[in-house]
Amino acid sequence: MKILFSQRGSVLVFIIFFIAVLLVFIAFLPDLNTADFQIAANQRGGAEAHYLAAAGIEVAINLLTEDPFYRGSGNIPFADGEITLSINDFYKKERDAIKKRDVISRWTRIISTGEIGRMRHSIYIELNLIPPIGERIDGFDINWYSPITREILFGSFSGGMKSVVLGSSDMSVSLTLPGGTGESAFLSAEKIYFCGSPQSLSLGGPLELETSYASFQGSVILYPPDGSLTFSPFASGPVKVYLREGVAAEDGSLLLEPGVYSFPDGFDLTIGMLPSQGAPYRTSLFVLEKANRKGEIKTNTDLKNPE
Repeated sequence: MKILFSQRGSVLVFIIFFIAVLLVFIAFLPDLNTADFQIAANQRGGAEAHYLAAAGIEVAINLLTEDPFYRGSGNIPFADGEITLSINDFYKKERDAIKKRDVISRWTRIISTGEIGRMRHSIYIELNLIPPIGERIDGFDINWYSPITREILFGSFSGGMKSVVLGSSDMSVSLTLPGGTGESAFLSAEKIYFCGSPQSLSLGGPLELETSYASFQGSVILYPPDGSLTFSPFASGPVKVYLREGVAAEDGSLLLEPGVYSFPDGFDLTIGMLPSQGAPYRTSLFVLEKANRKGEIKTNTDLKNPE
């Protein structure tokens, strides 16, 4: 009888111990479920933040395609999250393999941050958009235009291998080329920058630019009957042209939309052209081999500025 009682007591102790363990497990089960749920939620939030950041990069590229000169930052609410965009320029020194010297290049950095809940994901890339001015000279120093009348001079002028700047960003009166004289102007330089804004150039007569890069900070206006703009390459290949405000006729009709173009030798912008005629030459705003995907940052705390 004593042996049987001992066996029954052992079983009872085991059952009590098992129930105790089971109760402890049940007590912690909600915490385990909560932890698993939180992990799953963080993974989902991280993925959503990544896709928001990637979408922001596409928005920035489209924005810069319409306006290569745009710089700034802003927020875009999207669903339950938000996209923060920053587009700014910076300068860095690079080695020119052809000229065997260091040059200062202007680059544009896009930082796109997707945020949803406590999860943030940042993607940032650097693009070589508008060619650097580098070593430059002012057009009136080499008699391309008069600083008093703001008129481009008739004749043929060369700036050699240098970048030539015409006007200034705060110039309220655009440069002009008078019409009705039967004369034309020919300007040649590796890079030519028209800096006047909101209007850079008013053409009453024909102007030919022999260059690799031409940048217009403001609009270009063509006046009848002779106003025209012709592009030819400085060395070889197409001419890269940056238009912030586009090309229009005197009556305000649009001849060429704002954007970035790659024109063949002898391409003419004339009074009678239509925007559709220039559309096939519209191109990407950045040189693909000069686009660096700098990296990604994922965090659930405040994002630090990547450098």
